[in-house]
Amino acid sequence: MVGSKYADKKEFDLWADGYDKTVGISDEKNTYPFAGYKKVLGFIFQTIMKTENAIFWILGSGQVH
Repeated sequence: MVGSKYADKKEFDLWADGYDKTVGISDEKNTYPFAGYKKVLGFIFQTIMKTENAIFWILGSGQVH
């Protein structure tokens, strides 16, 4: 994360505490970077539910939804 706004661990931790709020606001306002977030999660969920005995992994920032 060299050169990143969140290169400093403390800054990243501060942002991480408000991650869900950031995602919600961005999704509701349909703005970058989380526009369509709930739709994507819904699509993934519906796809998994249509598959009998589906096996899946959740990969990401460590948060499980």
